[in-house]
Amino acid sequence: MMKHENIISELERIVAEADRIAATKADEVEMEEDPRLVALMERAMQIIEELDPLVRETLRIYPDKLADWNRICEAHPVDEEEE
Repeated sequence: MMKHENIISELERIVAEADRIAATKADEVEMEEDPRLVALMERAMQIIEELDPLVRETLRIYPDKLADWNRICEAHPVDEEEE
């Protein structure tokens, strides 16, 4: 399996685990304070940062799909100051 397939699998695992934990929380504040969710989100953001240049290179010949990716990235920016 290629390295990037591994990180995609890891991202899928993170999302499933975060969904499982979030389902036990009463509200968004409670979710934001859970150290397990914080750690999962931090790792997910690292993976997305690693995938971003690959996605951009792959989608450069598909302007509509690249525009969709850019909209998603703009809607959910990585906050560099929190790192």
